[in-house]
Amino acid sequence: MKRQFSLFVLPGMLLAVVLVVMFFVQRVHGFFVESLWYDKIMHFTGGAGACILVFLVLANCPARFRWAILRFGLPLAGVASGLLVGLGWERLERIFLIITDYVPQGNWDTFFDVVFDCFGGYIAGKQYQRIWRWQ
Repeated sequence: MKRQFSLFVLPGMLLAVVLVVMFFVQRVHGFFVESLWYDKIMHFTGGAGACILVFLVLANCPARFRWAILRFGLPLAGVASGLLVGLGWERLERIFLIITDYVPQGNWDTFFDVVFDCFGGYIAGKQYQRIWRWQ
């Protein structure tokens, strides 16, 4: 349990706190409209957080199920988790325009947001591949 806390829970909680703080700072100061890179950093961090969440769930699954998912590699599982969460978030941005300060998002912005989500998941997957061995 201590290993799972240090590998998954603590980094996941830290990323969640960082994302919530960044979201509120963005809302107060209007960074969503003024700064393109602020949104991309949030998506990169969100993709890494999605990867951590998926790996936490997978670490507690039966070994056979875990092997079936992770045989493709940790970075690919990270990309898939970033993709799923990124597409879900982009859907929420289109439904609830208050998230984007009522600025409709174009297809290119959505595409690059999902790319940054996947990139964040990939980097987190590579880090987990480097520091942790699936048993």
